[in-house]
Amino acid sequence: MHVTTDYVLVLDQHSEDVQAVEPLLRALHCPAIIANSPDQVADRVSNGFPYLLILVGNHHDWPTTLLNELRNIADTFGSTILSLADNHAPSWMHQEENPGFDGFLVQPLTSEVLGSLVQSAWVKQLCSLNSCPLPRSPQSTSYPLLQ
Repeated sequence: MHVTTDYVLVLDQHSEDVQAVEPLLRALHCPAIIANSPDQVADRVSNGFPYLLILVGNHHDWPTTLLNELRNIADTFGSTILSLADNHAPSWMHQEENPGFDGFLVQPLTSEVLGSLVQSAWVKQLCSLNSCPLPRSPQSTSYPLLQ
């Protein structure tokens, strides 16, 4: 079975914070999908899991069952899950309280920071799937199908 994993999935709770992420991903020429509900997430990941998930909005408002399911799938596909946090109102927590995030992405964002995270997540997933045959850039316009 071929699974496409050539995109970043941004889960947004109808917040204005997504406006900080979306233009930076476009500037990086990074394929991105914005989902606003668990149903949209389920529809998208049924065709392949992204290499990077960014949860926008208060992470306490995301259903625990959704976060657990995303974490299980992310572990299978080697994906990275980040929560977007504001530097003026930090919302990170102790590791033992962490619902499954790999880390927190703190605003204000820069293209250098986001670009580094995109590349790191892309390589992490590629190598976790034992598919490191060619050095490619995630900004490339075409992606191989991963098995």
